[in-house]
Amino acid sequence: MTSQVAVSNCYGVSVASDTVSSRDTRGGTKTVGHTNKIYELGPDHKVLVLHSGCTVTNEVPTKLYVVEWAKTLTGSLPTLQEYIGHFLAWMQENNPLHSPESKQEFVIGLAQMHLRTAYNMTSGRLTDFERENPNTPIDETVRRDMLRNVLTDAISQLQAQPMLEGLTLEDADKSLGTITDDYGKAIEYWIAEFGVDASFDALIHQSTLEAMVRRDGLSDNDSYLSFVGFGSDEIFPSNQQIVFRGFSESNLYFYRNDAQSIRPGNQASGISFFAQRDAIQSFLNGYHSSTLWEMESAFRAHTMEIVKDAVNEEQLNQIVEKSMSQVRDYAFNRFVDPLLHEIEGMTNVRLCDFAEALVGLQATAAKSQDGPATVGGFIEVAMIDRQHGVTWVKTLNGQPH
Repeated sequence: MTSQVAVSNCYGVSVASDTVSSRDTRGGTKTVGHTNKIYELGPDHKVLVLHSGCTVTNEVPTKLYVVEWAKTLTGSLPTLQEYIGHFLAWMQENNPLHSPESKQEFVIGLAQMHLRTAYNMTSGRLTDFERENPNTPIDETVRRDMLRNVLTDAISQLQAQPMLEGLTLEDADKSLGTITDDYGKAIEYWIAEFGVDASFDALIHQSTLEAMVRRDGLSDNDSYLSFVGFGSDEIFPSNQQIVFRGFSESNLYFYRNDAQSIRPGNQASGISFFAQRDAIQSFLNGYHSSTLWEMESAFRAHTMEIVKDAVNEEQLNQIVEKSMSQVRDYAFNRFVDPLLHEIEGMTNVRLCDFAEALVGLQATAAKSQDGPATVGGFIEVAMIDRQHGVTWVKTLNGQPH
């Protein structure tokens, strides 16, 4: 995991990132310190790119994509959105960083991930069925019905999610067509034991396609690149995060998260989170999200316990929703809004100090959790403003990079 923030006002934007990198292996989670996660584009550009998530895309270090793309820039671009558009166009070209083999491996990986999930879900439901019906044998009919239900539910749930940008089911189908043999082997390996026959073909294929094109369907290995700063024609800073899954034969699998733009008035300051954030948000809001969920659960349970049949389910939902909304509004007005007004007047130095402190807070919280701390190490800090461009405040190597 990673913790990264951008703290912005009308003067500029400060970014901070931890430098610990972690990767899951057969031996457990391994962490490595001294990893740069903030990338420069060059002296002509008032833009930084922050990297979190998976360290590779199509088995190529994601940093290389940024470095190689930056070499193609002949001068500054007018807006941050034009930087992002230029980068996406370059990424979708047939550049030599990703090979035909890596594209096929990417598609195979997506199919395997979906089928593995279907296997785990079906196995879990069969275990529950066996526990709840100890005297009923689990025959082939039960196993088939369980798998059919899992795949049907998956399609329904996936279709409720937004799609990856510019991607269609036809595109995903074309990608699967490049791995026909491997796809068949993956089906045989993962779900054949549930009694799969020809009647499952359409259901398996449809669920796989839906998983491939949806944002949260197969997101375990996504890479996140957050563009922060100013285009040459922009007076105020902005940022936006692009999420990459990988490359197939003819498509880039990606989507954009919401952009934040600073403007005088109602949006004169802002804090953007690009990775792990729960401790930071708890500090800003005055409560941890899990605390609010527990409050809602307790409120719902005790209300029904005390008033019993005096309210129906719909009325209870309204009461709980209004109560939780009041708590959230109180927290925003009491803690968040005053802080945003404070940020509006911060100098560049104070913006940097605050950004570093927020990442440090997340790192401290990570040390108190189970397992290895996946946020921490040296915190890199940089400032971007219209007058000076990118100014490094703290770097791993003591020099800009």
